[in-house]
Amino acid sequence: MEVKILLALVFCCCVWLANGCVKTNACGDNSDCKNKRRRRFSDNHDNRPKGSVGKIGTHYSIKLQDHDPCDFNTYDNDLDGVIAKEEVQDILGINAETDALFADLDIMTEDSVIKLDEFYALAPLIITECYASDRK
Repeated sequence: MEVKILLALVFCCCVWLANGCVKTNACGDNSDCKNKRRRRFSDNHDNRPKGSVGKIGTHYSIKLQDHDPCDFNTYDNDLDGVIAKEEVQDILGINAETDALFADLDIMTEDSVIKLDEFYALAPLIITECYASDRK
């Protein structure tokens, strides 16, 4: 419970500091763009990122070959702007560490999806490879 409160406070501070700034999408102002998107890796299963996750204390170590574990789009396979548990499992496998990672990244809203702002607020705190990352 104390960790959730601390993460909620950190999340609020990050949002406040960002002053409402959000990462722009590739579609710009085209409202139809989202409907025309398809899964990035559906046609070529060999190009889909595959990796592993390990838990060390309260932190996670994610190993991905040729993909950035600190980039939201690595996990958002269907490009709908949120990461579903199944998308994380497709990349990191179905195991207890993957389930725990998803639960820790979804701790702010607990709505069964990870939103862009949740990911960038929490990933540097719990994913070892993202500690020194300045991506956003």
